[in-house]
Amino acid sequence: ATIDNILIWSVNAKLPTMFNGQQPYECCPLAAVVILLCTSILVTGAKESARFNTVMTILNLAVLGFVVVAGWTTGSVRHDNLFTPSFFPEGLDGVARAAGLVFFSYLGFDMVSCLSEEVIDPERNMPIGIVGSLVASTFVYFTVSLTVVGMLPIKLLGDDIPVVNALLANACCTYEEQLEDIDNLDSDHQYQCLSYSSCEPPLGNNSSFTFSLLLVGSRVVSIGAIFGLTTATFACLMGQPRIFFSMAQDGLLFKIYGRINPKTGVPTAGTVLTGIMTAFVACFIDLESLANTISLGTLQVFSFVNAGVIVLRMTPPLTSIATEMEDNVDGDRGVNEKSYEEVKAEPNIFDEQSGLLISSGKRRSSRYSATDAKSTRRHSHMLPDDGGFVLVERASREFRSSYLSTVVNGDGSTAKSGSHIRLLEQNGNKPYWLTLVITILAVLSSMGFSRRWPIWIWITTLGFLFVSIIALSRLSKGSPPDTFSCPWVPAVPLLGILCNSFMMGSMPLSTWSAISAWLLVGVCFYFSYGIHNSALRKTTIMS
Repeated sequence: ATIDNILIWSVNAKLPTMFNGQQPYECCPLAAVVILLCTSILVTGAKESARFNTVMTILNLAVLGFVVVAGWTTGSVRHDNLFTPSFFPEGLDGVARAAGLVFFSYLGFDMVSCLSEEVIDPERNMPIGIVGSLVASTFVYFTVSLTVVGMLPIKLLGDDIPVVNALLANACCTYEEQLEDIDNLDSDHQYQCLSYSSCEPPLGNNSSFTFSLLLVGSRVVSIGAIFGLTTATFACLMGQPRIFFSMAQDGLLFKIYGRINPKTGVPTAGTVLTGIMTAFVACFIDLESLANTISLGTLQVFSFVNAGVIVLRMTPPLTSIATEMEDNVDGDRGVNEKSYEEVKAEPNIFDEQSGLLISSGKRRSSRYSATDAKSTRRHSHMLPDDGGFVLVERASREFRSSYLSTVVNGDGSTAKSGSHIRLLEQNGNKPYWLTLVITILAVLSSMGFSRRWPIWIWITTLGFLFVSIIALSRLSKGSPPDTFSCPWVPAVPLLGILCNSFMMGSMPLSTWSAISAWLLVGVCFYFSYGIHNSALRKTTIMS
């Protein structure tokens, strides 16, 4: 009894009433303990953390595999459970709400990308790891969900521990007894098939082995759920300090997050601080609100990633533009010193089809030195990164006014050179605006569908969304990178934005309020601290 009381207190401890009026506030000390234990393992080093994560993942997969095997081999999965009353008892809106609620379980995939500096051959291994684990996890989730839903009528599954209920009910009751239990719900609103105290072998074809397997399995799964929560928590705690480290390197965050332990190679201070903050939140915020907020935040981040793919493919990197400008300056200098026939005779300099003087970054000679790089920075006056809305707008204006160099054509006329510069001139800021408009319209369309808005408002929103997608699809695209890249841009990223928006629109308004407040805090911190300490911004101002 003492152990049971301790376990109950660790999951549902009540604080004194002075913290919340007359109603005691409930917290979960066990969640804080698990997070602090994971944090203590993470500070030991990347290899040790990877080994621990591998062990937890194997245990988690073993538990899920047991559920699938037990469900199908004991004959507990029934066709009637899958399609009674229907395969979608809550409709498509219920599917969207459920998918949005459990989306936080996919946090680990984007966190893995933060470990690229600690991976061997990251350009090859990171895409394989992320895509491979995503496909495998989706298959496992689909298989387990289909098995559990087929093992028990939907009303008996419950909201908190459906996997445990599915095993326990099939151990204690036959299918007919389960239906009878649903019709004869007692006054305490407790199902007899879900009670360990009243569980006995059913009077059916179930053998004693099947009864023991399912009953003991339900207890094993209760313990095994800790492994699943641990792996998700561990992946997030491993990746988040790396994100803070990257931000601190630029000055966007406090410098303490950028300190590396020379012995372990781990940002120890950032990991410890992240663990403490996460433990506090997990202990005092209720699970439903926390899960909804994390899921909505994750969906927003994934939508930003999809939009970023579109923008990067349709907006040239400013470093490439600066390189092309430097090439053009060198080309103009060559034209002034040599005749047209001499320039045409030189290899890799003159393009017969376009009649343009070219010199791509891949063909540049060894004479390009640090002096040329400084000259490029003086010419560009922009950040040496891959874009940004304000920078692209500034680049477009500056290039049109003074920095677009000209070269000699065969007929003596002039023409602008550089594929990146031409892409910037053609698209300008349109990729930014269109992806923003598409994301907003997609979320509004989903809200209109889930909240039953007037049909004319919903159709109008869908019409504007369709027109925006067509406009974005007609923009010019740059060449994909030589490494792993997203295929079929912008079709694949747009599908990602639409799917994420469909789930975001079904989230409760209270969750949107919490996310809006959190985003406001982040924006205020950026404009009050980050923007004033950014190393890239200081470099731009100095140049």
